[in-house]
Amino acid sequence: KIIGTKGSQIAEIRSRSGAQVDVDKSASSCRVRLVGTQQQVDNARAIIAQLMLPVAGVGQEGTSGEYLEIPKGSVGRVIGAGGARIQELQERSGAKIDID
Repeated sequence: KIIGTKGSQIAEIRSRSGAQVDVDKSASSCRVRLVGTQQQVDNARAIIAQLMLPVAGVGQEGTSGEYLEIPKGSVGRVIGAGGARIQELQERSGAKIDID
């Protein structure tokens, strides 16, 4: 969610905040380093905090969101071949599913 497709989210955070944003992904976590003026770092931190909020339907009443921890070894099974399984889950449930 923080990195985005092909780094698009990171690029936007950099552009909007003016801070240098570096991401170090490990097997168990993701470390984000922010460098810049205090104002730039604060802006980047606020943007990232917004991204980390549970995903609720923007402007849609009665929607909610939550995060589930899935072991790395099981992510492929949830996504399925060519994304078929996750698409099926979204269609059957009516929920939007994002995997980071």
